[in-house]
Amino acid sequence: MTRAVKYIFLIGIILFPLSAYPGGNTLKAPYSLKNLREHPGSVYSLPEKIQNIGLADLFAIPVHNAVGTNAMHNAITSISFNGKSPKFDVIRQDFLKYVSGGDLSFLEQFSNSIIAYAQSRRFVVFDVHTGKFRTYIIAPGIKQGITKVALYDAPNVLFIFDIEEFDKDSPVPIADYTLAKIDARAELVDKDIQIILPNEPERLKAHYLLEKKVETRKKQWLIHNKQIFIYYGNTIEVLDSDFKTSTHPLQSAFKNIQDYVGDIKNLLIHPTLPLAILIDRQSKLNGKYNVWAILWDEKGAHQSYLLFDKYTTKNPTFSPDGQWLLYSISGSLYAAAVDPLLQQHIGPPIKLGSPSAISGYAWIHEPQAFVVSTGYELYRWDISNAAIKAKHVYK
Repeated sequence: MTRAVKYIFLIGIILFPLSAYPGGNTLKAPYSLKNLREHPGSVYSLPEKIQNIGLADLFAIPVHNAVGTNAMHNAITSISFNGKSPKFDVIRQDFLKYVSGGDLSFLEQFSNSIIAYAQSRRFVVFDVHTGKFRTYIIAPGIKQGITKVALYDAPNVLFIFDIEEFDKDSPVPIADYTLAKIDARAELVDKDIQIILPNEPERLKAHYLLEKKVETRKKQWLIHNKQIFIYYGNTIEVLDSDFKTSTHPLQSAFKNIQDYVGDIKNLLIHPTLPLAILIDRQSKLNGKYNVWAILWDEKGAHQSYLLFDKYTTKNPTFSPDGQWLLYSISGSLYAAAVDPLLQQHIGPPIKLGSPSAISGYAWIHEPQAFVVSTGYELYRWDISNAAIKAKHVYK
């Protein structure tokens, strides 16, 4: 049998106080998906030559009113929406033998010029203005592969990788994380000069400031304010910037509903507000998908609200400005205002549309918009106060 071993590599964000909440939980979901207001977006059919390729992957890019892709013509391409139809501009082509390919993992926008993405074993850092780049071989072993990458520290160009390793000699599947700090600030160049990170523990000191293993079978993780949140089942663990066991107010707030939660599918923490969205796919409350809003303050008060209690909710994401929450349910996309003046901090859903499929999506920062690719069409929605709140006033 095969043993799966996972590693996280880290290579080289403040909670605002709110008034105290009453204790306890609200177990009645306030919202349904009936008779919703709608906010339709723009739909663009892709040119036939692109449809033949299938536009599967999108990512945020520091270009005005544009998203990026590496799915076409072995190139980094920007897709801008400044006219009646999208414009495709190749930024740089054939700078690697395989610009795309493998298991891809993309990042949110974190720089005015740099993008980064992971492939099966490699990490690519690319300047969209100069076309210079650098590649890092993160998983050099033939049985290793990158399954996830997340931003840890933007100014210091630090990331966390989830590395999975398979050992065919193991009788049982076991997963571990190895956490390590690595610096990815090497000068960008015109030609591919790989930085291969060594496997041998005695050589790791040249690149890793710290490493730590934690049993992580069936565990997921996220980064918030330089803390690592590991979640699985009905448990949330927190590690600090030194990868030591730490605490966070979310854990105390979560205890209020922990007995109702069966298996955490997704956890999302707001970038600035003391607010988390938790999706439970096996609720002990009703056996269904439940979506919770969890709130806390600096004084230790907390409150949990059940937002939905019967819908299979996926792909939750906060807008870059933190004022909107987007999520999908049964093939349809919805947006909800995020406002601390609302009791749950989350407003009622607004239906955006029902793409035939969601093969890739990304945020545009300026102007703020959300783009979805079905592989054959592009959808774009303006997601801003001016675009939505002008039409949908929350009371």
